[in-house]
Amino acid sequence: MPITEVEPYLMCDDIETTMEELRDKGVAFDGPVIDQRWGRVTKIVLPSGAHLGLYEPLHAGPLL
Repeated sequence: MPITEVEPYLMCDDIETTMEELRDKGVAFDGPVIDQRWGRVTKIVLPSGAHLGLYEPLHAGPLL
């Protein structure tokens, strides 16, 4: 079955702090942080109206 949709996510170390820093720069979010089994997530609302995921992983980062 071909993939028809891709959902990119930006990874951060501390989602609450990152959201606060981004809000101070005028960035909007589509809702609160949601706890998933793989991490804490939310979505950034882009000027176009599209959404970009933001997440704080529960697993070790790939650059460690």
